[in-house]
Amino acid sequence: ANLLPVTAPLDGVVISRSIVPGEQVEAGKPLFSVADTGRVWVNIAVPPADASRVAIGQEVSFTPDGSQGPGFVGRVTWISTEVDEKTRTVHVRAEFPNPDGRLLAHAFGRAAIVTDRREGAVVVPREAVQWDSTGALVFVRVNSTVFVARNVTTGVTDNGFVEVVHGVRAGERVATGGSYVLVAQLNNEKLGAGCTD
Repeated sequence: ANLLPVTAPLDGVVISRSIVPGEQVEAGKPLFSVADTGRVWVNIAVPPADASRVAIGQEVSFTPDGSQGPGFVGRVTWISTEVDEKTRTVHVRAEFPNPDGRLLAHAFGRAAIVTDRREGAVVVPREAVQWDSTGALVFVRVNSTVFVARNVTTGVTDNGFVEVVHGVRAGERVATGGSYVLVAQLNNEKLGAGCTD
């Protein structure tokens, strides 16, 4: 008869308690912390230069540090209106379904926000893009021994690939691992062409 039921305001899991059996409880003191772990928030630090491209509802992928399984997919639900004074980043919040509880609270990881999708975009490995005084270059294969340098306009960079907006057509082969040797040779030729005896 001296027991009083304590009812949680929501369905969830008790994640912490601040009392022990037999302790006297004062009015207004928190007894338990209850959380709905079926959905979790991920707080993302976005550089201010990229914050203008983020919008509510955009898709977000999140991979916790040390995770061996597939990443998680959620949506942007909130964007801060100010830059954090300490980190100099803009805070963005995304919500993720977590029915099996694999996403753990206070975990760190890497998040990627999808700001644009382009069907049929031409992409090349990041190491294929080199730079000289004229801008970005890609070396396109003509045959097994000949490569031609082309100036390109680059777009989005993601997962080790760079979008080529102009300069390379779909299906063309480009130099990747050895492209830095080609650009060094090209620069040497330009220097030689500018010298006089």
